[in-house]
Amino acid sequence: MITVAGTTFSITLAVLSLTSGQFGSRLLSNFMRDLGNQVVLGTFVSTYVYCLLILRTIHGDGTSVGEAFVPHLAVVAAILFALASLGVFIYFIHHTAFSVQASTITTRIANDLERLVTKLYAEARDRDAPLPLPKGKETLVFAKGTGYLQNIDELALLDAAKQGVVLEVLPAFGTFLLAGEPLLRVFGDAEEPESITALGRHFTLGPRRNPGRDVDFLFAQLTEMALRALSPSTNDAVTATRCADRVAQGLLLLDRRALTGQQQRDGTLRLLLPELEPAAIMRYSFGETRRFSTDNMLYSRHLLLTIGKLLSLSKGERLRQALLAEADLLLEGARPELLPEDFRQLEACYRESVSPNHAAPDAPA
Repeated sequence: MITVAGTTFSITLAVLSLTSGQFGSRLLSNFMRDLGNQVVLGTFVSTYVYCLLILRTIHGDGTSVGEAFVPHLAVVAAILFALASLGVFIYFIHHTAFSVQASTITTRIANDLERLVTKLYAEARDRDAPLPLPKGKETLVFAKGTGYLQNIDELALLDAAKQGVVLEVLPAFGTFLLAGEPLLRVFGDAEEPESITALGRHFTLGPRRNPGRDVDFLFAQLTEMALRALSPSTNDAVTATRCADRVAQGLLLLDRRALTGQQQRDGTLRLLLPELEPAAIMRYSFGETRRFSTDNMLYSRHLLLTIGKLLSLSKGERLRQALLAEADLLLEGARPELLPEDFRQLEACYRESVSPNHAAPDAPA
């Protein structure tokens, strides 16, 4: 049993190593986080350990009936466990082949993104007016370590922000901080310098980005997959289009949420967090893939159609303006790269998908 388990996981890791070269190394961590894979590994190892324990209780050489002991019920249970392990093995082969498909990976990331945004942000409403900051001196709190910003204890910061004091968190989740970089700005007259310095302990830095609070990180995963798919060594535009679809899904979800960073207590501003900007996320995700796909008719056309869908559904003015600018850049970049007939088709797609009132950029003289 342990030989079967070792061989199975060795082959699987070899497949994942090859696949991670196409989709990114984060696929390996997703593999170990998968509940199905954990159940399979646990079933194999537990069956092996159980059989070893049962084997130890069997004794006697068979020449003397009185001295021999065979736990028949335990042996039957071991056989049943072995049959169950065989069924789990069949499931594992199917599950592994399914989990390394591009559509499965992008769907998993999109589901994680939807859960995180729903957890962190409320439904959109009228944007809160900026609340006034207290007058007085401003004090900075600096990072004592190095790493990615993984978590912030917001409740502790709210408790620390007493009357007349507002705390502003400067780096966004996922930012890589060096020792000595500013973490927090304190507005108002704080009581003791030592208590201000101690606020840094409410920030958690780690060796890697954490998808538990980092919305940008999930968009970055989709963008990385798309960039790898568009590379000349892979040349898989279909996977890149699927990533663009999921990025658009996430952008529309953010557009319909209240992304304010203001947190109040007793009706008074106490804490300011960095606000997410869907337009900036769009420029990063779509902009990076656009630069790698100026000569790719399939992806360029799909990206224009996706931008058109977002323009018809989004309400944020800054996001809409950024989408229009991105569509113009896409058309300008594709002009010298595509054949004249292909570019005319792309330009027709532009005029159909982008707002009719937004004129296409003129051709160079």
